[in-house]
Amino acid sequence: MTYNNGTLIKVHRYWRWYQPVSYLSVLIRLFTKSYWNHTAVGVVLGDTRLVHCVLDANQNGVVLEPWDIWVKKYGSKKYEITPSNKEINESDLLKYVGRGYDFLSVFIWQPIYILTGKWLGKTGIDASDKTYCTEIYSFVHGLKDPERITTGDLERMGL
Repeated sequence: MTYNNGTLIKVHRYWRWYQPVSYLSVLIRLFTKSYWNHTAVGVVLGDTRLVHCVLDANQNGVVLEPWDIWVKKYGSKKYEITPSNKEINESDLLKYVGRGYDFLSVFIWQPIYILTGKWLGKTGIDASDKTYCTEIYSFVHGLKDPERITTGDLERMGL
């Protein structure tokens, strides 16, 4: 596997009638008009650059896990890896570890924004101690209005 700090990892969770979270994945894809329902960010740790990890915002908050453990934990998914075109400092990514998950933005502000075009939620990475999946990638890459970006937006940007 080849990726660098800041790599975009797009995730498509397969629908399974017995996995309630897969129903949410379908709703996310419908709302965002995207094949992808989740994103994470690649992190390469250490001087040897051999430890591939995933920075993931999930219901437990923002966590850093080795790639192999992350894939096993969240099986039944398809992944697409897009290496970053610029090197992001490891410390710029690790500062997100431990933040809470921003349920309010995902379940209230994003749907309102998608339906009305009006953003009513927080703005700026430091406006809250919580974040969600696409927001981390968007902030570290300096994308415009990162708190509003969805998986569908990243796809339409060619990422």
